[in-house]
Amino acid sequence: MDAQTLFQTNYLDIVYQNRNKAYGSYELRTHYERRAIKSLMIVFSGIGLLSLYAVLTGKSPVPPTQNVRYIEHQLTEVHIDQPKIKIELPKVIPPPAARPTIANPIPKIVEDAKVTEAPKTVAELSNAESGLKTTTGNTAGTSSTALPGKSTTTTVTEPEKPLTWSEVPPEFSGNLFEYLSKSLQYPAGARDMGIEGKVIVQFVVNEDGSVSNAHVVKGIGGGCDEEALRVVNGMQRWKPGKQNGRAVKVFYTLPIRFVLQ
Repeated sequence: MDAQTLFQTNYLDIVYQNRNKAYGSYELRTHYERRAIKSLMIVFSGIGLLSLYAVLTGKSPVPPTQNVRYIEHQLTEVHIDQPKIKIELPKVIPPPAARPTIANPIPKIVEDAKVTEAPKTVAELSNAESGLKTTTGNTAGTSSTALPGKSTTTTVTEPEKPLTWSEVPPEFSGNLFEYLSKSLQYPAGARDMGIEGKVIVQFVVNEDGSVSNAHVVKGIGGGCDEEALRVVNGMQRWKPGKQNGRAVKVFYTLPIRFVLQ
C-alpha cells in the first residue's frame, strides 16, 4: 500500500471507525501534508534569513580560517677562548762602560834538554864522582859530590767560569718569540687553579752555542716552572757571546709570562 492511499481521509475513517478520533494519531495523520510543507518553509526561510544577514553585514556565517604564522629561531654559536701564554722577551740593556783588562798569557812548557852521551859503566863510576859534566879531575884533591838539579814546570788549566756580561752578547739563532710561542703550552693544573705570572729562567750559553745549567730564578708553580725549563732545554744552538774576539760562556736570563685570557 502506497503512502498516498495510507493517508487518504476515507481510509483513515475506515481505520478509526468506532474509535476515538480525538486521539493524537488520527489528527497527525489527517494534517501530515500541511505540517510537512510548513516545516520545509520554515527551514528554507531560516536559510534565506541567514544568507541575507551575511550579505547585509558583510560577515560570513562560517568563521574564516585563521592564518598560523611560524617563527623560526636561529641558534647562535658560542666560542670559548682558550688561555694564552704571553711571552715577555728581555729588554735590550746597554752594556756598561768597558773595564780595563789585564793580559793573562798562557805559560809555555819547555822540554828538558836531551841527553846525547851514553851512560857510564860501573867501572868508570867507581873511580869518579858524579857531576854535571865530565872532567879529568885531580886525584890529589879532596872529593866532592855535586848532585845534578832537575827543573820541571807543571801547568794546571782551570775551566773558565761563565761571564755575566760580554762585549758581544749571545744571540738566539732565529726568532726567539716565535719559537717560545709555538713550544710553550699552558699547564692544565695552572689553568684550573687560575695561576698566572712571570717565570724567570737563567741558563748558560756555551762557547759552541749550546744551552746548559738552566734553572728557575723565580717561579709561580702549577707546572709553569717545569714547562719553561722544558722549552729552554730544548732550544737549538745560539750564537755564542764573545769577549776580546774569543767565544766565551755567558749567563742569559729569560723572563716568560703566563697569562690567562
